[in-house]
Amino acid sequence: MSRMPEGQRIAPAVVLRWLEQRFRPRWLMLPATATRRALRTAVEHAIPGGALYDALTAATASHHSHTLLTFDRRAAPIYSILGVQVIYVAVD
Repeated sequence: MSRMPEGQRIAPAVVLRWLEQRFRPRWLMLPATATRRALRTAVEHAIPGGALYDALTAATASHHSHTLLTFDRRAAPIYSILGVQVIYVAVD
């Protein structure tokens, strides 16, 4: 898995600021046992390096019965493996 293409990347500081403003009351956390289970699943499916972040994000959304919104269609196989519902946001 490679990085998001130019034009689709957002600076990490901008993302953090948006998350902190939009989701002040509560951030979703993945309990340790669910984290281990997600990482084992990722290893079993040979999900490499940085794509583990996609796997953990998917596992967190799935664990809390939330739908994951993303621009990143490249991670679709990972989201499928982790069993998360996904809505792909279109880039105009």
